[in-house]
Amino acid sequence: MQQSTPDEIEMLLAFVRDRDASCPNCGYNVRDLTKPICPECQEDLLLKVGSRVYPIRWLLITVAPGIFTGITSVIVAVLFAIALVNTTNTNVSLGSLKTIPLDAIALATFFALSAVVAIVIIFMHKRFIRQPQPRQILWAIWLWMIHLCAFFIFLINVIP
Repeated sequence: MQQSTPDEIEMLLAFVRDRDASCPNCGYNVRDLTKPICPECQEDLLLKVGSRVYPIRWLLITVAPGIFTGITSVIVAVLFAIALVNTTNTNVSLGSLKTIPLDAIALATFFALSAVVAIVIIFMHKRFIRQPQPRQILWAIWLWMIHLCAFFIFLINVIP
């Protein structure tokens, strides 16, 4: 965190006095501030010239498990399609194929839905980033916990 001098703080407060300005983190209107802190997300506000760093850390942490499970679901679908084509080419009837276990179908469905959620969050990234950082952290923890639970359920069903 960069410390502001008293003169910089006074210039910031003078700038937002009687002027609509948005918090760069959450978009909250910081007009008429009395302290250089956003009242909505508690982000320290600085008066500076130039572009700021886009706060995507919690966005990336939140969507990471969905991206990885989405990639995994595509790989599994391709492998299944290859196996299906090989079975069809060798004149083996589809009825002789082993049925796909319900656990595998549930896991593949979870992977696909997880990828869809990650894609939706990515497309709505501005809305996600405008949320206060504690809420972004809760989203990340919640989605990671769901994926870890799914992983452990998968391990329990796979390991004899």
